[in-house]
Amino acid sequence: MKLIKLLFMLFCSALLLCGCGMNSPVVSVGDAKITRKEFNLAFLEYKKFIFMNIRTKFLKNENNKYAYYKLRQRNAYYMIKALVLEDEYKTKNIKPTQEDLDRSKNRLIKFFGSEEKLLYGGTDKKLSEDEVKTLIYNSAKEEMLLRQAGMFKVSSSEIAEYYKKNIYNYKIPTSFEYSHILIKTNPSEIKKRLIEADKKNKIAPLEMDRLIREEANKNKKILKEVEGKVTKENFSQMAKKYSQDKKTASNGGYAGWVKEQDLTEIFVTHANKQMLDTISEPINTALGTQIIYLKDRKPAHTISLDEAKGDIELIVLHNKIPLLLDEYIEKVKSSKKIKYHDRTLNPDYIPLSIRVTNLFSKNKSDKKGK
Repeated sequence: MKLIKLLFMLFCSALLLCGCGMNSPVVSVGDAKITRKEFNLAFLEYKKFIFMNIRTKFLKNENNKYAYYKLRQRNAYYMIKALVLEDEYKTKNIKPTQEDLDRSKNRLIKFFGSEEKLLYGGTDKKLSEDEVKTLIYNSAKEEMLLRQAGMFKVSSSEIAEYYKKNIYNYKIPTSFEYSHILIKTNPSEIKKRLIEADKKNKIAPLEMDRLIREEANKNKKILKEVEGKVTKENFSQMAKKYSQDKKTASNGGYAGWVKEQDLTEIFVTHANKQMLDTISEPINTALGTQIIYLKDRKPAHTISLDEAKGDIELIVLHNKIPLLLDEYIEKVKSSKKIKYHDRTLNPDYIPLSIRVTNLFSKNKSDKKGK
């Protein structure tokens, strides 16, 4: 037992002497170094991302040595890429102005679809204010670097191709701008609300029926009062007081612009017939009884290529940034003195065991073919 402990200690000492400790470099880019600890932490996060977002069993198979080495090498490339870019920003004196940041933010908004979606950065989790600022700042630096190199551009054919492939995004359905007052006279909706409120299931079936009838009758009286008093001038106040739509009541019933596919069929039918700037009679829908103040209506239409060209250019440019940066790094990396202290991270490295396995596999397939 003592001999085993001694051998283990000697082995650990040998590793440290050979420079294989956690703080020893695995890759260096000029004077900048990536330590083994930094690489391992980054690789752990990279594997999580791969396993969550890629369904390919080939990459997820931990026993697949080839995939394992390629994932490690790819992770090393991303870390090298970051160091090379930081060096280039410093060398080229890349310092975004407020104008650059505004341009970057606008491009990101077009890419993600809205300012609200930008706050999530393409993830399910909302980013902090500092994380959003960092995203905009880094994107601005990338754009400035590529502009200086004359690479940040997109052709008219690329714009036309994107428009053709994503034409469904530019087919705009009929939409309505309206305010409404919702009174839940529908027994099923009342029952749903009561069940949600009764978390401990204390309400007996007979009591539930009584409460539903009672609330339905109460809401019908409210509806009658609203119907008799509501005008365009007091619609907002009446909505705040009586509407049972929690999302719009506090805003005077204003729902904004809503596409027809997000509304009930009965609502759309009535809204298409209703005159603009008028208040409808009570309409029974699946949600309850609605009184609609229709403010405007836009018919279905398709945004033309000329109209969408400016936005598409920003989206296509943003999509191209990773590839353009890869091209840029290929051009400058020979001058960056990249050294792989851990040879297994070199993209040209393939372990002998894998090469032999591939050779045998190839011979077997050749024999089968014969």
